[in-house]
Amino acid sequence: MEKILTLGEKISDVKYEERHAVRGVVLDDIGRVALLYVGTHFHHGLPGGGIKQGETKLQALKREVREETGVNAKVLEEVGITNEYRNFLDPARIEINYIYIVHENGQRKAPQLTSKELGYDLELKWVEIDKAIELLENDERRDKKSEIIVERDLFILHKAKEIIET
Repeated sequence: MEKILTLGEKISDVKYEERHAVRGVVLDDIGRVALLYVGTHFHHGLPGGGIKQGETKLQALKREVREETGVNAKVLEEVGITNEYRNFLDPARIEINYIYIVHENGQRKAPQLTSKELGYDLELKWVEIDKAIELLENDERRDKKSEIIVERDLFILHKAKEIIET
């Protein structure tokens, strides 16, 4: 998979903890995109999360999409890899995200959010991709983490739109 975006700056004398994660541009049967509104941080984001020890990228993707959207995911295409240097964390971290376009496969169920996710006051929305882009463009970016998430997911949505429309 090709690296498509790097956010933040790698500082040469900093030792980074690595976190590997997956993100999905999840499409339903009528072409809408799943978007999560993070109420505690006043921004939207794409479904996804960390890869657990022993999981493959695709296993993690399907688990995260099912937990956050209630959708069984059928992987359509790889989008690319994003790297995020999160120097504002202690210890500093590089988050490596593997991005996919997935399609809803079968009957949708209720999301199964973790207790941590419930604490973020998440709201699942299904919107046209242009509306998803508009929502993210207008989101608040109250802190460095929100800035990175919004910038990353906006880039991913634009890239996914190019792929979907070709």
